[in-house]
Amino acid sequence: MAKTTRIPLRSCKACRRVAPKQKLIRWVMVDGQPAQDTKSNIEGRGAYVCSDDCYNKIAKQLPNILTRRRR
Repeated sequence: MAKTTRIPLRSCKACRRVAPKQKLIRWVMVDGQPAQDTKSNIEGRGAYVCSDDCYNKIAKQLPNILTRRRR
């Protein structure tokens, strides 16, 4: 039987579209500013968006989204 690999899925914070993690852009807080995490190696809470349009929709809320604590 062939082994299947699991593809991690994430959803865009703006439009809620689900896509493979590699197809989305990850954003994290760096020195109090949202920064693109192109290599997915920056520690901390991340938010994924699927396009520049979606980023523009949530740009103002992104600092709050990235600093929000989980319950």
